[in-house]
Amino acid sequence: MKKILSLFLLASFLFSCEKIDSSLTGNWQLSESKYVITANEDFTFVDVFGAPWQGAIKIDDEEFDASLFRYYFNNVRGQIQLASPDLILTFAGPKLEVHRNGATYMLNNGYTLDIAEGMFNADGTATYEGKSIRVHIDLVMPRVELKKGEQFSVHDAYRHIPYEKLSFNNGGKLQTDFLTGDILETKPGKWNSNGSQLIISVKNRATDIYRYDMNVNSLLLSKDKTTKEGTPPHISPFATKISKITYQALYMRE
Repeated sequence: MKKILSLFLLASFLFSCEKIDSSLTGNWQLSESKYVITANEDFTFVDVFGAPWQGAIKIDDEEFDASLFRYYFNNVRGQIQLASPDLILTFAGPKLEVHRNGATYMLNNGYTLDIAEGMFNADGTATYEGKSIRVHIDLVMPRVELKKGEQFSVHDAYRHIPYEKLSFNNGGKLQTDFLTGDILETKPGKWNSNGSQLIISVKNRATDIYRYDMNVNSLLLSKDKTTKEGTPPHISPFATKISKITYQALYMRE
């Protein structure tokens, strides 16, 4: 209760200052959401959301170019997928779904997806309504060699900073397209600035405080990970080798 009261008093104080950076006024659309990680030792980071993936993908007698596939989080289905224009692979818990030619085949004997080792293997028969296809996958994920103290930007598929669009209006009024899961809602709120900090308060949500940097056409919001929330799953295998994680979102002026 004391912690909640302290946060409320902090937010009240910040907004009571009535400081507005008028250069922020206008509409800003999200361009990129990412994490910036800082290495605390030399190591090889597996950039699972990066490119290109390398190796073999063969369905029956058809071979697919691994470099065309991208690993991503499907916000609607709440699942991770590896997809190209012609083939979608869905990691459905212990099962692998193969979406091909309008049908969803289920691989009977599972798969191996190991981010720490940077590999994805599957070998067996997938079935759909009595039909079967042969699946052979042997892939290596993108890798990046990092030196101690070096920073690297990693794609944020999970949208830690949830604002799709920010409209900063005069008088500290705010309107935002706010992402919750796969639902995008337009919500009102308030905004304020205090030195290099931007304070955003959206209706029915705790106040967020970010560092901000901007020029005429771009706005970068950032916040260091300081709480005990889980490290994103594509970064967690390397958590002991990382000294700092910074959440960032880049917006472009409309």
